Amino acid sequence: MHIPLEICDQIAYYVWLDDGRALYLWDAAKHYSVPYWRSRKDLGNLRLVNKAFCHSAASWLFRHIDARYSACRGPPHLERLMKLSKSPYAVYVRQIDFGFQETGSESTAYTAALYIEDLFGCLSSCLIKFFNLAALEFHEPPLGLSQEQRRAYMDAVSSTLRYVPLSNLRELELKFPLTYDFGRFFPTQTSSVQIPIEDVTQSLRHLGLYSCEYTNTRDQRYWLKPVSPENAALPNNVYATRMLRMIEIAPNLQSLAIHSLDVLDIDFLAFPSSLCLRCLDLGGVSISCNNLLSLINQSIHSIRYINFSLVKLNSGTWRQVLVRMCQLPYLLDIIIDASGYSLTGTSSDLALGLLPERDCPQDIETIDSFDVPALGNLQRHVNSNRIAFGLQPFPETDYRHINGASLEYMLDLYHV
Repeated sequence: MHIPLEICDQIAYYVWLDDGRALYLWDAAKHYSVPYWRSRKDLGNLRLVNKAFCHSAASWLFRHIDARYSACRGPPHLERLMKLSKSPYAVYVRQIDFGFQETGSESTAYTAALYIEDLFGCLSSCLIKFFNLAALEFHEPPLGLSQEQRRAYMDAVSSTLRYVPLSNLRELELKFPLTYDFGRFFPTQTSSVQIPIEDVTQSLRHLGLYSCEYTNTRDQRYWLKPVSPENAALPNNVYATRMLRMIEIAPNLQSLAIHSLDVLDIDFLAFPSSLCLRCLDLGGVSISCNNLLSLINQSIHSIRYINFSLVKLNSGTWRQVLVRMCQLPYLLDIIIDASGYSLTGTSSDLALGLLPERDCPQDIETIDSFDVPALGNLQRHVNSNRIAFGLQPFPETDYRHINGASLEYMLDLYHV
């Protein structure tokens, strides 16, 4: 039986979409990723049905390529990518991930070093052949590598963005050990053949910046990890401007992620006034209530997804933030986890004195009686928005406060 190509395309699309995307929007900022292993396996099987399905499934199967080093897969790790760049399927590639999944023993550490050497040798010539490449994700180098190898990997990443013209690049995620490491995108001396990093960030719609290692023990919570002398000498907060400067030169973002293990004070960050975000993802940062509300207010008619993980307010209250967020007409997903108040800000008196028990995590770590009821109001507001948009509302297992007392009830109870 002949199946029209349009039907094959639709079937392949829904296989790629996967049922897991129906409820949660945390990957909505990434338009080209295929994060579900089951989807990739099913797409591979779909290609074997017939020629029509082979063509339809290929456009989704090759959409997102994981070219990270893995000790389990064995070398050569970039050979498949090189072959793909010379094949007819190269036009389907929209996102490529580089970096490391695990290194393992000394023998695999040696092949990881070869991976870095291969990146230097072939990355530029390879990427330029993927004409429709729209997203790049560079994962952090693992601690198992030497300092020289880690620097070499990050140099390869920065060299790629400075020398390879990627006119269709719309999404970029950079995961480096320290904020200091982002300084390589802003060299003191440049040549005329280098591509200014501003030319790269101007066209981005999604930018994710991640500082993935501690430089102190102050911000570590339940399990203290040793901080190397090299990291301690380069405090993330001191060099935060090196990382956050990339945001200030990215005026067209629709999605922004900032994450750090050390809690970064981002109150100095001058967000572009042109930002109109659909997705905002903050983790391991401190910011004043006014600056956070200012960022949210300029995206009031566009924002769909917000994630706050370990976000500390330097001033103001979470109630103020959450009440304002209840006025976001298109907010469809909100996650708040282990957030609270900075110990050094003007609202430090609202911070918990001790961390919650590990098996009893709190959305907002606060002694303010009105913060959690305000969160309950917001969760109910989000579910109302979802129902209005024809989406499934979140259950109480996800939104723990939807059946709790309302903020209005608590204010009346305390005669506020």
